[in-house]
Amino acid sequence: MSYVDTRGNWSQAMQRRGQRFTDQHGRKYFAPIEIKTGEPCGLIGAEYTAPLTVPLNYLKRSKDANRPYDLVIDYPKWQADIRAELKEWETAWRKAAVRRYGDEFDPKKGMPADIAELFPRPPIHEEPVIAAKQGNKWVLGLSSKVDPRLAKFFAPEVTDPDYREKQEPDFRDMPDELDSDVRAIVADTNAAADDEGQTVAGEAAFDLEDEIDADAVGGKRVPVGAGAGKRSLGAERKALYRANKKKAAAGAKPSDDEE
Repeated sequence: MSYVDTRGNWSQAMQRRGQRFTDQHGRKYFAPIEIKTGEPCGLIGAEYTAPLTVPLNYLKRSKDANRPYDLVIDYPKWQADIRAELKEWETAWRKAAVRRYGDEFDPKKGMPADIAELFPRPPIHEEPVIAAKQGNKWVLGLSSKVDPRLAKFFAPEVTDPDYREKQEPDFRDMPDELDSDVRAIVADTNAAADDEGQTVAGEAAFDLEDEIDADAVGGKRVPVGAGAGKRSLGAERKALYRANKKKAAAGAKPSDDEE
């Protein structure tokens, strides 16, 4: 459809209209076009969602005159640009490694850890682009069934919720072997306890009690703790605990009042 204003009035809006486009995978796009030339004159927006987003610079108009509103994704150019960027990154970090380590740098061992911090890998991968070119339905947004071979190349939020749930670790029940290990640790700890039920952790508490300054005061001249009596009690309890621990190791019966 064309529009001719015979009254001499002109506006940009009269020279444009909306148009739907279709790529080689059958997916739809929408964009404003110039009525006279048929060329897009604004942002080409995808009318679908897919894990892989196509950069606009790789969307080309079809050369088929009979299909003027078909789009073709330039996969060869897209792949070539990814390879070039990764090659540039690799060249940069290798030069940096040589400058830092000289002859000690061994390319066969890969990137040194300190160099990796300075030259993080670009967040681009060629595999999803290859998959899209080959017609992979999940990458193209034509199927919700996640392809596990490709999911690792995308952020978790672009994958199906059911798939993400399956990848989550299961903490609902403790495995029998882990439960046995925990019980063994608890039993060994309790075996070292005195008859009052104080475990080894209690000795650390006694040590802390001994370190308290009984004469320390707060901002309002209020004593911190219970004073010298409390510190003395902590020392007695710790001595009793250690004595009973030695008796238990020797097979003797613990005492309630022996230090």
